[in-house]
Amino acid sequence: MESFAGLVFANLDTEALPLGDQTGGFLDDLTSAAAKIDDLVRVESYEVSVAANWKTILDNNHECYHCSVNHPTLMKIVDYDSKARWSDDGITFTHGVERMLVDNGAYDIGTTLEQEAMFGYIWPTTVPLVFPGSPSLFIFHLIPTGPETTIERWDFLLGHEEPSGQERRLMNYIKNVLVAEDVRLCENVQQGLHSRGYTQGRFVVDRNNVNFSEHHVHFFQKMVRDALAEDKSCHSAEQRHLPS
Repeated sequence: MESFAGLVFANLDTEALPLGDQTGGFLDDLTSAAAKIDDLVRVESYEVSVAANWKTILDNNHECYHCSVNHPTLMKIVDYDSKARWSDDGITFTHGVERMLVDNGAYDIGTTLEQEAMFGYIWPTTVPLVFPGSPSLFIFHLIPTGPETTIERWDFLLGHEEPSGQERRLMNYIKNVLVAEDVRLCENVQQGLHSRGYTQGRFVVDRNNVNFSEHHVHFFQKMVRDALAEDKSCHSAEQRHLPS
């Protein structure tokens, strides 16, 4: 168990490497992006049920070529047009995005801009999000409840216990607009996986145009594949030592 910036990380593997050894530069990126991260407090938690496998949800979270069509208000807040900065290291990834319009139609950023946007991921099921505006950090965890069902558990952290009007609008925007848009997408994709015409997709990978690239989807799916292969190997070893 380790603590970082007021967050507690637990790993049930007693031989796990220290968090910093697994996350590369991610923790530094998060500290730089989230203003006053050490002083943030949780002001609200929120859960939503999604009729999709947890990996389907993370695939959606790991690219943004779908954003301009499916998240029109988000694209007024952040600029993905070849200006996103993507990195992946260890069990994490980040992408920093330039802010666009203060008056954006999603939520009023206000006159106090203390942080820009950064969206991240920590294997296997943790997604930290930093939005432009006052000091804040939003984290959602995926809790698989079945082969095609998942609970998203959101925690909203702010610099004070009582949200301002701007912060309340941001939280409502995430819950009522952004999450709702992604839930609809993920549930539709989950249904599409049952199509008799679907066998296997192909990755679009272009690090020079990261707003259209799926390299982080590939990054995530490779970790899933490796984890499943390791688990299968462990089970095979256990079976070889079972008494006859």
